[in-house]
Amino acid sequence: MFKAKLLKSTPKIKEVSINSSDEITIKQINRALKALSLEYKRVDEIDIYNIFRFIKESSKG
Repeated sequence: MFKAKLLKSTPKIKEVSINSSDEITIKQINRALKALSLEYKRVDEIDIYNIFRFIKESSKG
């Protein structure tokens, strides 16, 4: 069963910037999908933001 969260308005999301010299690989996206439990879910804009944020945070180390 899927649950949806109804929002009153469009969420305000700050831009996540990744340096143009950085490349995002399919491997990184797959790892982020697994970590965020999004493997078998329809991905929306907020999920994409979280994927990029996860990749950015995990590549800092």
